[in-house]
Amino acid sequence: MKKVIIFLIVSMLFYRCNTYVQPTPKKYKYLALPKSKEQYIKDSIVLIHSLNILLSKNINPFSPPTAYSTKFTTIYIDSILYSPDKNGIVIFIITKRNESKVENVRGSMVKFFFDANYLYAKRDTINNDFKLYDYSSISFVNFTTFKEAENVLFEYCLGRRATDHNFSKDEPFYNMDDIRFWNGKQFRNIYNDTSFIKW
Repeated sequence: MKKVIIFLIVSMLFYRCNTYVQPTPKKYKYLALPKSKEQYIKDSIVLIHSLNILLSKNINPFSPPTAYSTKFTTIYIDSILYSPDKNGIVIFIITKRNESKVENVRGSMVKFFFDANYLYAKRDTINNDFKLYDYSSISFVNFTTFKEAENVLFEYCLGRRATDHNFSKDEPFYNMDDIRFWNGKQFRNIYNDTSFIKW
């Protein structure tokens, strides 16, 4: 059975202590919040449908089929970040995989693994849907707890790039709570991109 779980309250994203290696400077800090809680819930429901399809067809980031079975996979929408115009978003996703057999990891008997990823998306106002883009330059896999996976994802997206020098052309130029990330050319290019995930 395909399962997707949403945190209806925007997670602790904007209330965490700013203890990252390179936190966003205060003058560029942007709270990527939805218009309302109702909008967040509505968008989450739409995204659930899309994520279910990706999972059922084992389309990235839910591949290969041997790792992401619809029977043994649970997807958590951890957070949704919104652009200033609310038409562009970033989805933080944590995936829980129930292994078909118990594996030995770091000396402990572990049955579940948690993966972390993010997807860019653009609102399709005509079809009342979102176009999803697999621009993620990295996936974080095989954590033994939800919190471990979440912390690594948050650190990567919110605490590594306080300047305009990114690590590679595929990585975000700025932290995702930085207004320059949302207003910059890199994210704005998504609005004109036709290479979204098709299913």
